Amino acid sequence: MIAIVAGGSGLVGSELVRLLITHPKVTRVIAVGRTPPAVAPTPKLESITFEALSERTERFESGLAGAAAFCALGTTIRKAGSREEFRAVDFDLVVAFARDAHRLGVRRFSLVSATGADSKSFIFYNQVKGETEAAVQGIGFERLDIHRPALLVGAPGRERREFRRGEAAAVRAVSWIERFLPSAPWLDRLRTPADHLAQQMVTRLLDLG
Repeated sequence: MIAIVAGGSGLVGSELVRLLITHPKVTRVIAVGRTPPAVAPTPKLESITFEALSERTERFESGLAGAAAFCALGTTIRKAGSREEFRAVDFDLVVAFARDAHRLGVRRFSLVSATGADSKSFIFYNQVKGETEAAVQGIGFERLDIHRPALLVGAPGRERREFRRGEAAAVRAVSWIERFLPSAPWLDRLRTPADHLAQQMVTRLLDLG
């Protein structure tokens, strides 16, 4: 099976690539993004741009039927620079990738969304995430998994490449709470380890699908 990962250089995407290149069912991993994933090069892994995925239809269309696709794209309004640029990534780019994947024969798709995603939300971030979910649901994948993680945290030594101030503050807050309430059962609902999420995505789409 061929596995396609969008956003392979990100926190969750890089974990997905690590898992997929060693997965016994996966013969080839195509990482789609602006920058290559931060993993050791291997003949099993190919890195391409989003433009290449759209333009090189003839190369891919005969070999992607039955492939599985994972989308871990996402940014923040602060990093994007504006609401419009944020939407260009978290809605436009995600939906374009999903449509390209479906057009090329992909029938299994796994999407990283966010806790609170709701197209009718008054919170812009949650609203866009909800609209993205609805758009991807309308494409017609035979199997679609949508994951809504809480605060994403990286494994030691594999933290997020770029600094996100709000996210870093939230991580510190959760860590502070944990010092005083180490056994609080609701703490695990406040954060999602990126490697755990990636494992769950792979297991559901490849092993249990």
